[in-house]
Parts: sequence; structure tokens; C-alpha cells
Amino acid sequence: QQPGTVTRICSGCKPNEMRWIKDFHEKHIAPMNPGKFLLHLTPSFSQLKKDNGKKVSYKYMNKPYGLLHWMENELGMDPDIDPFAVQPPNDANGSSSKSVEHGVVVLMDPDMILLRPLTGDFTDENMIFAPSNRDHIKRVEHGAPIAQQDGYLNSQWMRLNTTYITNGRASNLGGVQFSDGAKNWNTGPPYMATVRDMHRIAMVWADYAPRVHDLYPELFAEMYGFIHATVQLGLPHTLIKSIVVSTTTTNDREGWPYVDALDDSEICQPQPVSGKDLPVGLHYCKRYALDWWFFSKYRLKKKFISCETPLLRMPPADLPAKRLNYAYWPPPHGHRGTYDSPKTMLSEKNGRREAFMLCGLIRAINEAALHFKQSEASGCLGNPNTNTSATYSIHEDPDH
Repeated sequence: QQPGTVTRICSGCKPNEMRWIKDFHEKHIAPMNPGKFLLHLTPSFSQLKKDNGKKVSYKYMNKPYGLLHWMENELGMDPDIDPFAVQPPNDANGSSSKSVEHGVVVLMDPDMILLRPLTGDFTDENMIFAPSNRDHIKRVEHGAPIAQQDGYLNSQWMRLNTTYITNGRASNLGGVQFSDGAKNWNTGPPYMATVRDMHRIAMVWADYAPRVHDLYPELFAEMYGFIHATVQLGLPHTLIKSIVVSTTTTNDREGWPYVDALDDSEICQPQPVSGKDLPVGLHYCKRYALDWWFFSKYRLKKKFISCETPLLRMPPADLPAKRLNYAYWPPPHGHRGTYDSPKTMLSEKNGRREAFMLCGLIRAINEAALHFKQSEASGCLGNPNTNTSATYSIHEDPDH
């Protein structure tokens, strides 16, 4: 079981949405682990005002600002500290500062599913570390954060104007070389740091990220902002490749070697498989397809968690053993006419990886939906319209 508390940070909810999400959390989430599953609501931080006076929306700006809002309003971190000031020594007994500062924050994206607990201590775990010119620190400590080596990012963030991003505080990256990016800086979620360090990061991250977006108004702008903040704070990360898996076509930036080593009979089994090295979690930021099986978070029926919607159709356990090397994509959203699904060819290795993601994601999401249907608070028990059959397929759903 995951230790500590788990907080969902939601930003920008309208009043009616706030009432609904609070009610849903209190009825269905909090009772699963009283006092441990928490909810924190913040204003929207997605609107960015540009120099020309226009406002643009970038929803991912809620990440740095939402984190900062939670840390200062729930954890009581001081908003007036200088994040660049010399920090007190690593004293875990609480004598140098509030004891909460010595805790560990694990910042995850909402599209992640854990296969086992994630604590920030990898001392006794067999992980795949990114090559580095520093010693691999296997446990989060003050001044020693840990993160997933991101499977998408390269070191292009170094080409942005540092003087502009830092508002004149710095004119360079302090000696960080282009080759250092993949060793210590190209971070992605989950991000792990002590509360003290994460608060400092959040303060600078929220300051830098909007200016990064000015220079790079694209996806990952806020992630570039995180990296620039850690560089200026002098907080290189120990990068681990195998915390999560997400994109099945990546070469060596994720935990796929563990999956590739599984027997065909193990890939679609409930994870973790006993005695096997595996990634800690699944990051379902992509679309996954093999044969006629398909999953995408953007194509899931919006009212999937309900009494009436059936569960997703589960792939067969022997899907990996079929060694399929193709996938059919479902019709576009809203398509109601005839549609010839395009056939995409895959390598055999990528086909097994797609099967791993499909089986793991569909199983976990079905478990969540079934938990809802079986809870007294849902109103599904005894409801003649309640559907627990695993018959739902995105391929056959023209509205999603």
C-alpha cells in the first residue's frame, strides 16, 4: 500500500464542478483510506497574459502554480522565503526547521497508475539509472531530488534565452553542458524531492514557466520551466529510466527492458508478477493499440464511471503469445458512417509492449469502475440499469 497521503490537486473548477468533485471525493475516494486520500482545489492558473495584451490558455501551467498553492496553503510552507538562499543543513530531527520540510513530495501526472508503492527510496530496488557523471543517489534527501528521465525531452531547453527566463537573474546555465541534460536535468514525472526542496522548486518554477512559454509556446513548456528552475537552484536530479513506461517506441529512456524480459504468459497477468523486475507505474499519455484492441484517455466515454456504462472489454491473456504486429485505429470522434480503420504495422517487440499497456490500463480502469458500481454510495446496488459486463469497446463507440 502506498504510504503517506495522496492528494489530488484540481485547478479551475467552476462552482458547480467544485460541489460535484467534493461530493464524489467524500463519497467514493476518501472512504477507501480515511485521512490519507485528500483533495485540494485551486483557482485556474491556465490564462497567460502576453506582451500584446492578449491572453492565451495553457492548461499545464496549473502544474507549477497548483503545486505551489497546495504547499503553501495545506503544508504551511512560507511564501516569503528566498528560494535561492543558503538552506540549513540536512537535519531530519526537525531542529533546524519545521519537521514537514523533511518529508518527501512525489509529484505525479494524473494519467499515471502505480503498480507498486512509490516512496522516493530505491535503495533496495533494481532500477535502471541514467548514465551520469555523479554518484547515483538512491534515496531522496535534501539537495538530492530524483525523477524519471523523460522519454520525450531532449536538451533543447538549453537553447532558450536564460536571461529572459530568469528575468535577468542569470545569463547562462552555470556551466551545465548540452551533454549533461540526459545525465542530470532532463526530468519528467514522477518528480521526487524533499518538501523543502520541492517548495523552492515550485516557487522558481511558477516564476519561470510563463516566460518559457513566451519563448516556447508549445507542449512541454512547463516541463522546460521545471528544468530551468532546478538548474538555477543547483539541484541536479538522479535520473531513473525505469520508474514508468509510456511510449512503446522509445529506445532506452524507460523501463521497457523489464517488460521485454517477461514471458508471453506474464505480460497480460495482473502486475507485479512475483519475482520479476518491473517499472513502478504506467504513464498513459499516448494511444495504445494492437489488433482491434485500443485505449486512449481522450477517447474513453466521459461517463465511464457510472452505473449504466459497461466495463471495457478485456484483452485475452494470450494476446502477447499471438505475436501480432499490426493495429487498427478506431473511427474519429463523432464518426457515425462507414469507416475503414487504418491498419498500422508494428514490430513484434512493440506489439508485446502495446499488449502490456492495454492489459494493465484496461484492468486498472475496470477495477476503478467496478469499485464505484459496488459501493453503497453510488446508488448502483439494486439498480436494474447497473451494467457490470465487460463489453464496452472504443471501436464501437461513435461518440467517443
